Amino acid sequence: MKKRTILLLIFLIASVALLTWWLLRPGKSSQPLSLSKSGNLPAPAQPAPPTAVHGLATAPATQATPLSSQPRHLFKSTNYPPQTAEEKAQWDWWRTMRKADPSFEWKMPIEFYGKVIDQFGAGVEAATVDLGWTTVIGPSPDPKKTILSGPDGRFSIAGIQGRCLSVSVRKEGYVDIGTNSIKSFEYAEFFDNHFYIPDPNGPVVFKLQKLMGAEPIYKFLPYGTITVGGAPLVLDVETGKISKQGDLACSVTIGPGRGDFDAADFTVMLEGLNGAGFRQSDEEFLFNAPESGYQNTLVLALKADDPNYRASQTLRFYVKTCSGKYAAAEVEVTLYGKLKSAGFSAIIYYNPSGSRNLEFDQNKWINR
Repeated sequence: MKKRTILLLIFLIASVALLTWWLLRPGKSSQPLSLSKSGNLPAPAQPAPPTAVHGLATAPATQATPLSSQPRHLFKSTNYPPQTAEEKAQWDWWRTMRKADPSFEWKMPIEFYGKVIDQFGAGVEAATVDLGWTTVIGPSPDPKKTILSGPDGRFSIAGIQGRCLSVSVRKEGYVDIGTNSIKSFEYAEFFDNHFYIPDPNGPVVFKLQKLMGAEPIYKFLPYGTITVGGAPLVLDVETGKISKQGDLACSVTIGPGRGDFDAADFTVMLEGLNGAGFRQSDEEFLFNAPESGYQNTLVLALKADDPNYRASQTLRFYVKTCSGKYAAAEVEVTLYGKLKSAGFSAIIYYNPSGSRNLEFDQNKWINR
């Protein structure tokens, strides 16, 4: 009986030892596999084989290269703190990446799609597109590249890495309108207002004004100061000078309303002198002055409690001078602190021939 008990005890001890060895055998993980809340945010520290992105082979995540640990779809989100599970997962990824590699932002894949069009909406072929991006990869810290737009005005770039991309377009015979033809795009900081999500079916549009036959034109840049509630500033449009006689008088008055930081109701008034007139326009290019429809005054009234209140206001209009010739003007009036004075500045394009053609070509700038 004792012998049977001893054999049974030996069998039980052996079984327990065998089970313990099975559970703790080499190669057996003690942690279960799991996914993040978004289901597509692999941890940067996990090894991964190289992955092709736009023709480039990316290094394993153990080298802190972000491409193998990037979410499948970054999306723009300015909410902070994050309000959804997807936003939180994206922020978690961001913090993890910065901890793993502080320079990861300059190693993001860059892909861009653009299109150049003229004022009629037609694609501009063979426009020169200048590209520049910031990166820590490669021999040059700020690489650059120049390409040409295709027959339909489209262009694209891919297969590069960096954080920000600047794009500018130009072409001989077209007017470069500055802010519309030069743009910047962010690829790392999804919370930035310039964060860009590539879309081949929705290219970023760049507009150039095609010159249709510019004539010699004067371009003036007058500026001065207006006394609030005092005598108006007078501008001679045909000479671009502020003087006692001219075509345009600008005055500023203050109303009863007051707001924070010296905000106040104010009114800007433009008056035509000696038969001169104005015609306000919201056209993007003031290139073709209308023959009629001019009025003697333009009034802009601002309220201090207006949510869109700004102390600086811009008026854009055509001018028919007192001698019957045409000009285009953009006037900016800025109310100064303490409400005693206002700054006046303008851009004037004046055609001395009497033609209504106000198209501007730098090569035909008379007083340059």
